Amino acid sequence: MLPNFAQLSRPRRLSDLAGQPVAQAMLGPQLEARQVGPVLLMAGPRGTGKTTSARIVSTALNCEVSPGLEPCGGCRSCQAMARLAPSTETYLELDAGTSGTIDQIRQLVAEASMPVAPGQTRVIVLDECHLLSQAAASALLKTLEEPPPRVVFVLATTDPHKLLPTIRSRCLEIPFTEVPAAAVEARLAELAAEHSLELSGEQVQAIAVAAGGDLRRAMKLLQTSGTPDAFQSGTFLLDTAGGSRELLAARLVLAVAEGDLPKAAAEGRLLFGGQGSRRLSLQQAFSLLGEQLYRLNLLLAGVPAAELQVSAPEAQALAEASQLLTPGRGLAWAEALTSSWSALADAPLADEPALGLVLLRMLRANDQPAAPAPSASPGLPTTPPAPAGPIATPTDAAGWAQAITGLEPGLAALLGKAQLVSLANGLAVLRASSITRQRLQPRLMEAATALGLAIELAA
Repeated sequence: MLPNFAQLSRPRRLSDLAGQPVAQAMLGPQLEARQVGPVLLMAGPRGTGKTTSARIVSTALNCEVSPGLEPCGGCRSCQAMARLAPSTETYLELDAGTSGTIDQIRQLVAEASMPVAPGQTRVIVLDECHLLSQAAASALLKTLEEPPPRVVFVLATTDPHKLLPTIRSRCLEIPFTEVPAAAVEARLAELAAEHSLELSGEQVQAIAVAAGGDLRRAMKLLQTSGTPDAFQSGTFLLDTAGGSRELLAARLVLAVAEGDLPKAAAEGRLLFGGQGSRRLSLQQAFSLLGEQLYRLNLLLAGVPAAELQVSAPEAQALAEASQLLTPGRGLAWAEALTSSWSALADAPLADEPALGLVLLRMLRANDQPAAPAPSASPGLPTTPPAPAGPIATPTDAAGWAQAITGLEPGLAALLGKAQLVSLANGLAVLRASSITRQRLQPRLMEAATALGLAIELAA
């Protein structure tokens, strides 16, 4: 079993705090001068270092050798904090979610008022402070208005807007943000090196994406992967990180845009990775790829990458792909995916070869040259090609079979997989398998308009 990385690697100094430059900039001068504001509000997402920063403040102020920005780390006080067993005279921590009743807050206020030993500062941490009841918050308010000497209150919360305005107005608010993926990856790589784990760059990136800016969760994912041998298996990427499939699909899109079939095939194999129920089905893989192609076409249409609501690595991969494509080619890829699903959904092919055929179709779209201009004899005007004529509305089974061949290939393939039950009085009734029905339903109006009749799917 791997160690508890979150506990072992908890930062002891402010300079070790990952991905929080604003918090470091605000706390640094206060710790250096040993003059910290009496009430700090540390607000931000989970796993970003709020409680850790409170402990750093206590360590820095109560170090017996070199109090300030760079505590020694070896004295009795520093070691006690490192073991998470500090003296209750210098550090108190209360979770408002489980211990925030009015009686407990009154007891906390009483303890805050007790004298502090010379040269020491009592740091009182109230985690998830937004969960305090109205009565408990009111009981705390008076003490926050007039804090006892050498006492620092640290209120930590993921929802600062839920705090009473009267409490929030008395705090120095220190914002915490999601830890950037690069900072998470750097810390995971350090831990892998320290503990001799064979962790590839792809695996590091997968964990960082799955953690979603929560460094504590990233370390938990690293810890719960099992044993060091688990990292030697490519399935770790999906078995542990889970949410990394979206990134793999985005990177697959980028590989196809670059025309790199071996790389695209490798990403496809990882996309299908996993064991048992964790292994993707072909339909799930097509769905993921379709979602990323949709986002790619949004980028090609001018939508900023910041509005895609995906992880930073996904947005970067899709943005790079968009630089290599034209809007027309992006739409052609989407059509290739749709028509391929229609053709392959019931085909007797394994998942990976089926996806490989789709990638080949997309790569062929990369190679399609622009249609040559029509040749013209010298001195004669160029005659543009005649547009395709309208599709004749079918009145019988033979006419139906002929008419659907003139539709867009993907739509024609879908209708070809359905059985024509009846065709009379301008109404075609079709019967289809559940998979074909699911894919055909959104395009019935398109088909009906093109063929000039109504279309229904039989129950």
